[in-house]
Amino acid sequence: MRSDPGAFDTDRDGLSDAAEYYDYFTNATDRDTDSDGLEDFTEVIDGFTWNGSVYFTNASSHDTDLDGLADGEEVIDGLDQYITHANNPDSDDDGLFDGSEVLNIPRPWQGATNPLNNDTDGDGQPDGWEMQVFSVQHNTKSHSLWISVTNWMPPGCESMIECGLGPGGWVWSSYLGGFSTSGDRDGDGQMDPKYFLHEMNLSGFTVPANGRWALNPAWGSLPDSAFDIDNDTLMNSLEAPDRWDTNPVDDDTDGDKLPDGWEVHFSELSLSLGLVDNNTLSAVGRAARWIPRWTTPTLMESMMGRRTSMVTG
Repeated sequence: MRSDPGAFDTDRDGLSDAAEYYDYFTNATDRDTDSDGLEDFTEVIDGFTWNGSVYFTNASSHDTDLDGLADGEEVIDGLDQYITHANNPDSDDDGLFDGSEVLNIPRPWQGATNPLNNDTDGDGQPDGWEMQVFSVQHNTKSHSLWISVTNWMPPGCESMIECGLGPGGWVWSSYLGGFSTSGDRDGDGQMDPKYFLHEMNLSGFTVPANGRWALNPAWGSLPDSAFDIDNDTLMNSLEAPDRWDTNPVDDDTDGDKLPDGWEVHFSELSLSLGLVDNNTLSAVGRAARWIPRWTTPTLMESMMGRRTSMVTG
């Protein structure tokens, strides 16, 4: 529709037709150009307050911060029941987009988390880190390991015979990719999980009949920070971002054939035995130790490799 040439503000939203066309790129005949529940004037002139600071949203974009929630949903106590920052996709900085915490949860059978609390269940591990799913966009690997002690059916499967999966630890990629398989490792003609039950450390880890996530950030979820599901001798809490920042459901995060726990042990041992002095550490930093999340050999790994070749050669 065209604006009224005889009217200063055709849609009476408080913005002149000229300003809408030249400055804000909004529709001069529609008070809410992007249909996000907020009038154009509110988005570009009034703005919103967050922690004492005023910010604005894009009146031409339904979801300014691309977090999966409409701008109006974020600034009004709507379906998600939270008021979040409409121009920041991760209001609580926990590594999980606001929309993914409540309305668009990235994995099945997962309870909602609080987009204003970066550690909803209070276990010392960020919500986004616990619920992490495979993402090419964010260059992350999945921490989402679904553990079942019985045969089970993944989302969309209606026949155990046709698409059912067996017991074990299965890695969730996305709703598009589903659960990944490690191939047929035991040669029984069936696709296998990442870990068979006997390959995981399930000591004290209670698994309900319908299965359970190895890491669950939802409030009221069963505790998971004190377990070592991937059996690499590192508890989940030690693999967190503020500790060794390794994958809690992968015993060899960097794929160098050395278990994460082994690398951590010898990293600490190299310091206690004086294999690395302060001057070396100052010069090369953490590269002087075994780092379980690095994909290239560290200085200490290279030194150990040379020493081993000298002894065996």
